[in-house]
Amino acid sequence: MYLGVQEAERRLFRMALIAGVVGFINIASLFLSWYVHTAENLQSEPIMGYMRVETLALSLAGGVVASASALSSWIAKRLKRIKRAESSLALVGGIISILSPIVMMTRIVPGLEEAGGGGYFDVGLFVSAISAAAVVLVGVFISLIPVSVEEVPSVAAPSTSRWTTPMMTLPPPLLTEAPPVERRPEVRTVVMESVDELVEGAMCTICYQPMELGSTVKCSACGALYHQGCVDVWVDLNGICPNCKNPVEATYPRED
Repeated sequence: MYLGVQEAERRLFRMALIAGVVGFINIASLFLSWYVHTAENLQSEPIMGYMRVETLALSLAGGVVASASALSSWIAKRLKRIKRAESSLALVGGIISILSPIVMMTRIVPGLEEAGGGGYFDVGLFVSAISAAAVVLVGVFISLIPVSVEEVPSVAAPSTSRWTTPMMTLPPPLLTEAPPVERRPEVRTVVMESVDELVEGAMCTICYQPMELGSTVKCSACGALYHQGCVDVWVDLNGICPNCKNPVEATYPRED
């Protein structure tokens, strides 16, 4: 399973930050009692980690190297380099730090016992050993974080050679058939004619009132029936027949 670039960067930074914090704890353990030496007169003397040059140097060096892993995210630019730098610094820092309690147990404590008396290991030694082992584990976890690098295919730049033939744009294909022409209805001028016969019950198309024979006209094109007064007002306003929409030239007989 591969992570995205941003998610991998976040995980690497969190793990490196943990390594830095644990490295700082390892340095802080120098101020705790590592070993309590009991002399022959039964007087106890706590020995701090910073009291011996070997443990002081190893713990400081290991803690600083482990803490530097948190800074590699700003120093390295590529994701794989960040991962390599953080895991290497955490592993090296943890190994150096873990040498400090080992030196205390194998060299310093036997020398004190040879001088006379005895003693026991105190909490500072265990804090140093546990924190150093934790830094090593963090370095191992960082090395196991999967990362993916997306390769963007390179696009070739356009050639600027003078021998390059410019691309020709083909014209659009010609239409084999002309689009159909919309036929508009024929417009003709009509007149309003007088009516000789009138069907019983006929009604004006404009006012929908019954009509009488003397005051009724019809359209010469569509034959629609109107009151003379109604169609005069309509034609004066619109100039067309209300039914067939053709222009009206005149109405007969015209009422004065």
